[in-house]
Amino acid sequence: MDKKEFHNALKVMASIDMDELVNAGVIQSGDFITWGEFRENPYHFFICSADDVAKRIWGVLMERMMGNCIKKGIKEDKTMTDYMPIDVETIEETDEAVLFDDGDGQFWVPKSCMEEWPDIGDSGVAMVAEWFCEKEGLC
Repeated sequence: MDKKEFHNALKVMASIDMDELVNAGVIQSGDFITWGEFRENPYHFFICSADDVAKRIWGVLMERMMGNCIKKGIKEDKTMTDYMPIDVETIEETDEAVLFDDGDGQFWVPKSCMEEWPDIGDSGVAMVAEWFCEKEGLC
């Protein structure tokens, strides 16, 4: 993650809505006290949360940041996007994304933007949505 991505993540966290936290099970519907604590300082709220709560907030954040890949991958004719092969080594994997190294540097790709990829520690081909490759300069 570079400075720009980190800055964006902080902005996204600050813009999370109450209904997103309710839907994720972070707070109860109508719990305006806890909502107020989150709104006052979402970063402190996240850091001080129990692990299970922090994981739910992280899920909301990742969905906001990466969850639109599938929607963006649909062409105007309503067919799914084409996938491009990229030679990579898989470095790390989370529930939402995979960290690759292509020899020129490391980069994250949302799982929703890929069909397949090598296991952690293995080299091989990742099939990444063409539109995502173009947007990120990977192709």
